Amino acid sequence: MLYSCNKVIFFLGYAYRGSVSNLSKNINDYSSGKEFVNQYFRQVHQPKLQVLIDDFYTAFSRVTPTLKREGFPRPSDTKLDDIGGLEEIKEEIIDEILNPIKYKEDYDSFKIKSPVGVLMYGPPGCGKTLLAQAVANEAGVNLCPVRGPELLNMSGSRLTIVNTLLSEMDGFGEKKDIYILAATNYPEVIDPAILRAGRIDLFLYIGLPDTKSIEAIMKAFIKKSGIQIGSDVDLKGIAEQCKNFNGADCTRLVQLACKAAVKEARLNKSSDKNVYNRHFIIAKEKHKPSLSSKDRKRYLEMKIRMEGKWGEESSSS
Repeated sequence: MLYSCNKVIFFLGYAYRGSVSNLSKNINDYSSGKEFVNQYFRQVHQPKLQVLIDDFYTAFSRVTPTLKREGFPRPSDTKLDDIGGLEEIKEEIIDEILNPIKYKEDYDSFKIKSPVGVLMYGPPGCGKTLLAQAVANEAGVNLCPVRGPELLNMSGSRLTIVNTLLSEMDGFGEKKDIYILAATNYPEVIDPAILRAGRIDLFLYIGLPDTKSIEAIMKAFIKKSGIQIGSDVDLKGIAEQCKNFNGADCTRLVQLACKAAVKEARLNKSSDKNVYNRHFIIAKEKHKPSLSSKDRKRYLEMKIRMEGKWGEESSSS
């Protein structure tokens, strides 16, 4: 805002007084704005102008905050209640991350130190990104994502990049309102220096949902999407047939059932907007678990290995 507003002020000149906003409505091209204003004042001898509060409101409407510009995701409206399953994980996130942010003064008064960094790890499609978005939304803080490929594309050697990242992470500890919420499918390839205590203090394994969680995921997705389901739909029974599904598989199954319902309604020229059990049967025949049995075994072994590794490091420190 200040940058654009300074442009407007510069175009008009500090010597003028009066309202800027009425005139600025006619300035569409900032690059030619100065020339336009100079010609205007030479012709009409406009009296001195001054910058008023309305002019700042005008500037507000023209300036896009950095976090909303291209390349930055829009703030998510996802809440923890919108995420089906993961009840134990959500409870731990509330206790360890969300509440210390929301009730900072209370925690500070009891000298409780919240984790500076949190790492969520596990198989893909299980809700790690959704959890991060929900935490940021409910805490009322900005989420500034930095993806691994973006770091790898930085100029310089891998060692230089890692050292720069470590330096930044150490600086976050001094800034009380900055937190690291990391998510990965491959924790074993992360540089150990990044994962040491003081940089990452909490490790959360986000695994495949069980039958109860699969049902909860589908219910949450159906509710948030406003999907109408028929009275013959037994989500519990459907969930029992979805062994080894991840969260993304569950939502994909519901979407495929909706597509089957739309196709049937168009074919029969029906106005019925409900999704019935037969549509879920069609969807189940089309969609299989994303993770192979080999991958599932690998992630379970990784969980045991990583928990043992971090447990040893915690006891030694």
